[in-house]
Amino acid sequence: MQDFASTALFVLVYLAFIIASRHGWERKAIGLFPQRDERHEARIAFLRIRDGVEQYLFVQTITGLMVASLSFVAMAAVGLHDALFWAFLIFLAVYIPVAGGVFAGCAPPLFALVQFDGYGRAVILFAALQLIGVVIGNVVYPRMQGRSLNLDPVMILLSLAFWSAIWGLTGAFLSTPLTVMAMVILAQFDGSRWIAVILSADGDPQQLKNKRPNEPPDEKLPSPAKNRIAKLAKLTGRRAKSS
Repeated sequence: MQDFASTALFVLVYLAFIIASRHGWERKAIGLFPQRDERHEARIAFLRIRDGVEQYLFVQTITGLMVASLSFVAMAAVGLHDALFWAFLIFLAVYIPVAGGVFAGCAPPLFALVQFDGYGRAVILFAALQLIGVVIGNVVYPRMQGRSLNLDPVMILLSLAFWSAIWGLTGAFLSTPLTVMAMVILAQFDGSRWIAVILSADGDPQQLKNKRPNEPPDEKLPSPAKNRIAKLAKLTGRRAKSS
């Protein structure tokens, strides 16, 4: 548990420094991409990566605090020892897709079996933690996250296994942000766009290239057809008024 907590804190500090260094990207982009068009496309891709990763970390932090707080109340209610420490571990575990939720819902009840005589409190705690996970995971989390990541759920699970095999626990924490970065970068090139299509949830990673700078990830640009229809409607309305 100590190794898990120390690794998680190290990863969070590392992510904080990465986010803090994003402000120098535009100055670096001028040197990396002398052509204005290339620099504009690179900037849009970088902003998409930044928005996706920041949104992911923000949502994971808020939902992690909610899960940890409610879990602490449930654990304190049944009298589990070190409830605050368990709540802290649950908060860190939320950053790991899939496996973090399993840990948060199963580890404290297992220790409750060791602490208490009988199975009553452990079963109550297990039911409470599962209820917390289901409500936040299926109601709160989707509303906050929306479509900003555009990652296929199966790909999230496979990316967790892939990055965990390469970097262990650190890879598990960074699996989703790294996959978001890979999908956005791969979508920029014709030869690798098919990989981005597989990673995406809706099969349309091209929308990542069509984002305006600083546009929220969930919003799509209006299609050219919609723009033409809107202009035609406005023109028709003006002519009707003039006649």
